[in-house]
Amino acid sequence: MSAIVEIGGHIAVSGGFSIGYGTSLPQAATPTFSPPAGSYSSTQTVSLSCSTPSSSIYFTIDGSTPTFPITGTTTLYSGPLTVSASETIKAIGVASGFSNSAVGSAAYTIGAPTFNFFISASGDDNNAGTSVGSPWSITALNTKQSTYRGHNIGIIGDVGVTLSGFSITGTAGQFSCTSTSLTVGQYLMISGTFGGTGSISGYVSGTMYYVSVTNGTTTGTLTTLGGSAAQALVTTSGTPSGLTYSLNQPITHGTVGGTQTTLLSIMNGNGTQPVLNVDGGTSSASTYLASCNSAGVYTPRWAVIDFGNGTFSTNQTGIGMGQSADSATQVPHPGFVTYDGLSLRFFVYAAIMADYSTQVPNVVIQNCDIYSGQIPTSGNNPGAIRYATVNGLVIHNNKIHDLSVTGGGGSPVWGLNAIGGLGNSSSLADATVITNNTTYNCNSVMQKDFNSDFANCSYNYFDHGNFGSAANTDSGIAQGVVVSQQPAAGVTSVFHHNICLGMMWLHPQGSTMAHGTWKIFNNTFYGTANYPSFWAMACDDGLSGAALQYFNNLVYAIDGYRAQSMFVQISSIGVANSTFNDNVYGTGLDFSTVDDVSLGSFASWQSTTGCDQSSTIITSTPFTGSPSALNTSSFATNSLAVIGGTTCGAMDGSGSIGCNF
Repeated sequence: MSAIVEIGGHIAVSGGFSIGYGTSLPQAATPTFSPPAGSYSSTQTVSLSCSTPSSSIYFTIDGSTPTFPITGTTTLYSGPLTVSASETIKAIGVASGFSNSAVGSAAYTIGAPTFNFFISASGDDNNAGTSVGSPWSITALNTKQSTYRGHNIGIIGDVGVTLSGFSITGTAGQFSCTSTSLTVGQYLMISGTFGGTGSISGYVSGTMYYVSVTNGTTTGTLTTLGGSAAQALVTTSGTPSGLTYSLNQPITHGTVGGTQTTLLSIMNGNGTQPVLNVDGGTSSASTYLASCNSAGVYTPRWAVIDFGNGTFSTNQTGIGMGQSADSATQVPHPGFVTYDGLSLRFFVYAAIMADYSTQVPNVVIQNCDIYSGQIPTSGNNPGAIRYATVNGLVIHNNKIHDLSVTGGGGSPVWGLNAIGGLGNSSSLADATVITNNTTYNCNSVMQKDFNSDFANCSYNYFDHGNFGSAANTDSGIAQGVVVSQQPAAGVTSVFHHNICLGMMWLHPQGSTMAHGTWKIFNNTFYGTANYPSFWAMACDDGLSGAALQYFNNLVYAIDGYRAQSMFVQISSIGVANSTFNDNVYGTGLDFSTVDDVSLGSFASWQSTTGCDQSSTIITSTPFTGSPSALNTSSFATNSLAVIGGTTCGAMDGSGSIGCNF
């Protein structure tokens, strides 16, 4: 027997799913967690989401099973959760007209890693490698694979030197110090409680700054970021007190028996083999690479690996680190590797490669800063993070930016993507997880060939060049912030709560692929003045079973839209009002169901497709202010983004968007 109760607009069904004479309710979708379950070195902000329209989430953190109606410690989810100690979150989705979802569960282990081996800029592969006083060089990743496999490796960023006599001497980051060895490209970590005189705008303890100018000994200039993303620092002159100034030294070479070999020279001669071949661990103990300081303490983005030492390899397929099925010597144990908190720069084809001949699991890339990549126009689908034939890849809390293409090029297929993936065979799913990343001044995400899908792509900030430059001079900005193929038959690809400064292009690669379902909801698609003919969506060519669900999204451009700026080929893509509805569109958006043929009006779109019956067209801004670059809070919305009490777009308060640094 079933009990049916209506509470707060939700019909709760307990004791089974049957209602009436043999009818049954569909089940709400199981909530997902961003970031996913796993081990993390610091406190995490966890967002919960349910992909059933107009649903609510109820959760527990004490190991008990959540219920609705509420019993025990069950709590209604109203915003992101702070996880500062190891715990398990359990959650259910609840929606009117649905039975309660299955219980979703995510276990989080919080704690700084303990390292078994160490690598530094001054290390040597002939050292023991087991202490910060006797570290390996970076090329030990090639020569010590059987030793480090399945262990934790700390990559030391600083040189154990602190500056003394430090004073701020200007308004744009100029400083002086007691004589020491300074070089452009070093980082300076400043930590402590700011006292004394002078100021650094935005300072918090543990901030890293980039040495952009120096006389080599006693003076220099700091900027907020390195490479082509350098931004002037706002300072006032004075002599601070209470601070420590630690110098960082980027890793540019490997050393064996005192003989140095630059990473650039290795890349120039390596073809499609990574400069650093990282051997994987096992299902119970992955190989773990992370940034640390000279005391052996995990310090995200303190270790900088510079594959070009300020320039770029002549090898157009040059790969920084990882595992590649195309390489001459694939690592003995593919998969089972985590990259945590690394800063990677001056690469060509890819900074991190996860590419396999057969599908492998357990690859995690998190907390990394990846920038200053450059490639000639390429037909080989490059990406700062490049993956293929990997199941459940996790890409979380990374910043990927300032990637460029020389010699023209436009389509993301030819450009240098922040994240580039090649799909699996027609029978396998990617189940890629991409959460809380920030990308800008580059193509954002490209999936290509065969089946490719997102188990969860959420809470990301993807700027395809709206506020800057995609560095792909032709149609790159128009082709899409996200370019992807359809998922496999029976697979649902989920994309939600992303800020997208560019279009979404859902374009199958070939007619032989089986196709599944896209579920796209609560995203903000925004066009700036740099994008005068905004293209919101293109979804074309599907096979039997292909479907598109699109709800609670916000589409708004301040400088108009191109013709057929919302195109869904409904002759081959299944749509339905129940799951393609409650969206907010800017006036002037042009709808189409056949490529290059406009329907002429929103009303024609509604009558032709049966979709968007409750969606709205707005004639003024849905934002509380003016959206600006890298400022997710500036995308907060007003009442124009609300339909039926539900906030459309990414900024509905359910989670933080973009990386946390």
